[in-house]
This record gives sequence, C-alpha cells and structure tokens, in this order.
Amino acid sequence: MSHYTGSVTEPEPAHAWVRQALCASPEYRDEREALWFAPKHDKANLRRARQICWSCPALRACAQAAIDNREPIGLWGGVTESERRAILRRRGIRLPDHEDSDQPIAPDTLRDLWEQRTELADGHMRWTGSTPVSFRGHTTTPQRIGFQLDRGRQPVGIVRRGGRRPVVRAKR
Repeated sequence: MSHYTGSVTEPEPAHAWVRQALCASPEYRDEREALWFAPKHDKANLRRARQICWSCPALRACAQAAIDNREPIGLWGGVTESERRAILRRRGIRLPDHEDSDQPIAPDTLRDLWEQRTELADGHMRWTGSTPVSFRGHTTTPQRIGFQLDRGRQPVGIVRRGGRRPVVRAKR
C-alpha cells in the first residue's frame, strides 16, 4: 500500500477573488467611490459600474461575499443594496435599514422610538415624523408614548396635552 508523501497546497483565502476583480484594478482607482458607491439617484454611474461588474471574472464571488457579509452599501458583484436585501428576505433574513437610507432603523423599545422621533427646539420637545405612529403592530400617538414612558403604564382613556405633563381624560 502506498502513502501520499507530496505536499498539500494551501487553500485560497476566501477573499482571493479581490485580486481578480476589475474594480480593484488601478484603471478604476480614481472612480471607485463614484461608481460602486454612487448615490441611489445617480443612474448613469450605476449603469457604468454594472457594465464593468458584468464583465468581471470575480462577479459571482463578489456578489456572494457581499450577501454573506451583509454589505449595507454599494454595488457588489452587480447587485445593489436593495437587491441584496431582497435576496436575504427570500432566505428569511431581515436586516435593519442602513443609517444613511431614507427609512430609519426600526426601534426595539418605546424609548428608542421616542428618542428617534423627538427633538428639542427652543426648549420645547417636538415630535418629528408621522402621527399617529405604528409600533409593533399597534397604532399609537406621541401623547400616549410620552404618558407610558413618564408613568410606566398604559393610559386608560384619551391622552391630551396639558401643561407640563400629559393628562388622561377618562372615557365616558
């Protein structure tokens, strides 16, 4: 019986595809940010970047790495951020929205929602965004959220603004 005595070559690192990627070539060094990380409304640069991606030998590996690593921004392997999100959603994976996107990250708690939707202007607290607001499948108002955060319990009845603190008007 013979035994293998030859040497075993090291496997390629997972990111070896980067050396083959056209976007990493010196030819695109000055345009890299403008093409692959262009704003969503810059359709011309997006089209140009996709054309380069589609002719790249690292296309599939790049797209797969972006999906596996949950890349939040940019064009990777010819796949945009919204297309990657759709792929992940089909796999049952839901990601929080990117901080630079138009939609804010979904809050985990009422306190998070309050801090996300309020601002202090001229010494007064102001609610920003839509009213009423949906939180965990329930529709609520800023007054009810303020009451619950202030008092630590759900209000019973209608909550109206009154002086310094929200006032509950009992249902009749």
